[in-house]
Order: sequence, then structure tokens, then C-alpha cells
Amino acid sequence: MTELSRLERRLFHSQLICLGLFCLNLGLFGYLCFAGRIVKVRGLVLVDGDGAERGGLRMGDRGPELTLRDAAGNGRVYLGAPNEDAVFQLCDGTGQPRITAATEPTGCGLGLLDERHQLRTEWRIAKHSPGLFMRDANATIRLGLGVSSDGPGLYLSDVSGRSRAELCALGNDVVRFLLRDEADRNRILIAYGKKEGAVVKRLNPSGQTHSRGVKTP
Repeated sequence: MTELSRLERRLFHSQLICLGLFCLNLGLFGYLCFAGRIVKVRGLVLVDGDGAERGGLRMGDRGPELTLRDAAGNGRVYLGAPNEDAVFQLCDGTGQPRITAATEPTGCGLGLLDERHQLRTEWRIAKHSPGLFMRDANATIRLGLGVSSDGPGLYLSDVSGRSRAELCALGNDVVRFLLRDEADRNRILIAYGKKEGAVVKRLNPSGQTHSRGVKTP
């Protein structure tokens, strides 16, 4: 018998042994499942046909985590439950989050990130008050749309993040439009109420009426 034949025979025997062990493990796993037993593990790894890791379920330091990876090994989908929170992320080809959703004890939110991975659009619900916030390239909130206990409102800010314009529909049947200066001081007020009628006021830096307001029934 040649050396090559002996190697082929050993390889064949090794394959039989591996197949037998696989069948044994599969049978044991099936028995445990059908017997109502619980299999406890610290993690599971998913591999493709080439043996590359494509996903995994594990118990991390902060809680359970599920990660799905692309062919390059970059994480594209992440689901975790750290502490009292829950996090879900969809990532781009570099493994950086582009869409993220999270819940926490005080509320929940959904964020959209740009190609620089800066948060640009954010939906939040905190203390029963939903809000939409849009940020510029420097991550400064420039537009806010929300509903508070007083009613819905639209808020515009300058490049420094200072509130400059505000449009609200208040709970006491008053609609208000307010313009502020660069020091965040109210300067122009336009309002309408069912009882008060229409009011237009130009205010000085101290917040006092600079010119006589106009009031119509």
C-alpha cells in the first residue's frame, strides 16, 4: 500500500469520525429540544461557506447583543438590550450607524445620520411630548417641531443654536408668532386670540412695547 493510499484511507476514516460526531451532537441537540430542556450558552457565531463570521448572538458586558455582518466583516445590523435600554442600528458599509432607534426609561427616539455619521434628524418622545429636531452640518439644532402640554410649536434657531423664531398654537385658543434678536430677546410679537383679538407689538431690548401695539376685535 502506497503512502498516498494510506493518507487517503486515514482521511476517509477521519471524515467518518467527524460525520459520526456531528450526527451525535445533532441527535443530542434534538433530544434536548424535544425533551423540553434549555441549552445555555454565552454566544453563537454564524459563518458563511468560507468560514467567515457573518453574524453572532452573544451575552456582552452590558447585555445580550445580536450582530449581522456583510461579506467584508462590517457590522450592518445591531440589536442590543443594555441595562434598561433597547438599541437597534442599521449601519453603512464602514460599519458606522446611519439609522438608530433606542428606548430608555424616560422615552424613546429615532435618529438619522449623514455620510459623516453626524446626527441630522431626530424624532424623540419624552414625558409624553413628541418632537422632531433637524441639525445642520455642525450638529446644531436649527429646526424643532414639537407638542408640549401647552400645544404644538415650530421653533427656528440660528447657527449658534439660539432660538430666533417661534410659532405656537397655545391651549388657551391663542396663536402666537414671536421673533427674537441675537441675544434671545423677544422683539416682535404677533398673536391672535378669540377673546383678545389680533395683537401686533414691536418690543425694545427690555421687552417693553417700543411702539403702540395694534389690537383689533
